[in-house]
Amino acid sequence: MEDFWLDEKRGWPYLGLILSHTKLDIDNPTLREWCLLFIRHITSWSNTLRSKLASLTMLDDKNPNDLESMKAFDSLGAPLQQMYSKEMAKIESG
Repeated sequence: MEDFWLDEKRGWPYLGLILSHTKLDIDNPTLREWCLLFIRHITSWSNTLRSKLASLTMLDDKNPNDLESMKAFDSLGAPLQQMYSKEMAKIESG
């Protein structure tokens, strides 16, 4: 099971999707809790996953000096960038 989550082609996209839902979602507040519970579960039995997740850093889309963040944001494409900006505006205003 650990091999699946450490595989760059199979596991990390799914884990990234789960990690992306660990922020509070006003429309579905329990989604965050389920994602955190899942991450807690898989890291409780795997030191390798725990250390891999600990090595990740938060991307800051508002920091122009964060080149990795800017590359990731640019790779989303215009429709997803607009959706992201709209959701962030809701969070910041509210």
